[in-house]
Order: sequence, then C-alpha cells, then structure tokens
Amino acid sequence: RRVLVGLLRGDGHQVDEAADGSEAVTAMASAPYDLAIVDLTMPGLNGLEVLRAAHQGASPHPTPVCVLLTAST
Repeated sequence: RRVLVGLLRGDGHQVDEAADGSEAVTAMASAPYDLAIVDLTMPGLNGLEVLRAAHQGASPHPTPVCVLLTAST
C-alpha cells in the first residue's frame, strides 16, 4: 500500500488510504472517488467483501474499481 500510495502521490494524484476493508467501505460511502483500488487480501473485509458492500448500497457513489492481488503479510 505504501509503495502504491507513494507512486500515485508522486504523479500528483490525491490519495486517501484505508488500513482495512471496513475503513474502505466507510470512505467509499462518505465521498465520491474517481477510482478505488482494493486488494483481495486486505485485512478485515477482503477486497471482494468491500466490492460486495459497495454494490449492495453501502456506497451511494458509483466508483470504478481496480482489483489487486498482493501477497498477504
């Protein structure tokens, strides 16, 4: 997450980050985003659960999503 955030910010993008899936669902429900990047192996709610929650109405803002699969640590 730190590497991706650093790269995106280095390119001039505004980046919000979530430490886990629950935090991501809360963030996506509170504000519109141009893109959400979720990791299938994120802690708490995994990436699929985040997408499911957003699709089922937890997020009122339609957001394109990029799904990553990283190694869990």
